[in-house]
Amino acid sequence: KRHWGTVAVNVGACFGLGLVLALNESCTGSTGIALLMGVGFFGSLSTFSTFVVELLNELRAGHGLAAVVLAVASILAGLLACSAGYGLGTYA
Repeated sequence: KRHWGTVAVNVGACFGLGLVLALNESCTGSTGIALLMGVGFFGSLSTFSTFVVELLNELRAGHGLAAVVLAVASILAGLLACSAGYGLGTYA
């Protein structure tokens, strides 16, 4: 369905945020850049409001199982992507 585009964008943003977090921890004096990239870029790239509206639309349409699958898949994929980004950043 059309929801997977939102999931993909959010997962990409989670990966980038994990990467920025790890790189910020390994570098000194880059907190401002990390905040700019993390909050400014990846925060605006992610589409949490769209995600919530899509969940609400699924629930209003009576597709409870689809809403649960969408929510769980989004959250788990986001956590895994953030972990992968963080892992990559710790080895860079």
